[in-house]
Amino acid sequence: MNGLAARTRLQPGTSLLDLRSGCVFFSYWYALAMPMGTTFAGIESDNECRCLDGAKEGGRDTFCRRTWTSPPTTDDFKSYWELGKRPRSKPTQARYCKDLCGHKGVSVHKYTTQEELREHYGITRGFRPGPDQPQYYCRVRLRPEAGKVQHTPSNNDKLHHDVMKADGFSLDLIEIVGSGGLVDV
Repeated sequence: MNGLAARTRLQPGTSLLDLRSGCVFFSYWYALAMPMGTTFAGIESDNECRCLDGAKEGGRDTFCRRTWTSPPTTDDFKSYWELGKRPRSKPTQARYCKDLCGHKGVSVHKYTTQEELREHYGITRGFRPGPDQPQYYCRVRLRPEAGKVQHTPSNNDKLHHDVMKADGFSLDLIEIVGSGGLVDV
């Protein structure tokens, strides 16, 4: 755990004075979001990329993920990193940290309507996912101790977010709002 994270376990409304810079940091959202003892060694170890910068609690937002099973299993929430996939970029390249953090996070999409979900996954009348693609989806809300969410849009995917799972992540730490076959959406 980095030094700032260790120092921000405060009650809401308190602040920290960083003696090195004289800046006052207010930790309202962090103190409310992360229960005491929530750690991210799986995200932060073995790199200097600061993958948690800008990540926040999922709150009451609903996120969607394509899955291989319905209802989803823990395997449906494995990151590329956990599946053994590594970024193609090299540590010396400028985009390496973005690629690495993307591989360590679990891709989800934030949406508010079924129409957005259909549009995002390209679901139209007669839609059938390919045999090498997940056939199902699940809608979830994250408990604070499940991890943090970072908005990571791309040019063609404005709804994309990465869940940076906390150590000890399990399905017990998410609320499954719904799941089913993609053809049923």
